[in-house]
Amino acid sequence: MDIDRARMAAGGNVRHPAGRLVSSTTGWAVAGLAMCATAALSALILPAPLVLLATGSVLALAGFALAAGLYFAGRRMGRDGTVGWDTAATLVLLGFAAGILTDAGDAMTALAQLRAR
Repeated sequence: MDIDRARMAAGGNVRHPAGRLVSSTTGWAVAGLAMCATAALSALILPAPLVLLATGSVLALAGFALAAGLYFAGRRMGRDGTVGWDTAATLVLLGFAAGILTDAGDAMTALAQLRAR
């Protein structure tokens, strides 16, 4: 077997299907809309220090649930389309980012105040 035939083209010679850009953009758009909706609902229900924590928790759980649903439905990342997988990964990423950005001291104080009510 000739080694040159086994290699993939590099640089500008690689062909990228147009659908891949749409898939990635759709995943980010859906996750962004979910984040905005979750943050808005959390802000109506919870005190301000808990909004990021609640938003992050909901987004991460939704991302893991979507990934599990795709996996158990038989959809595989390399074989099937990636729109669902991109969305799941983005939801988990944004959920973890929101959790990391949460001020733990203020969140614990707000939780203690909610528990005292």
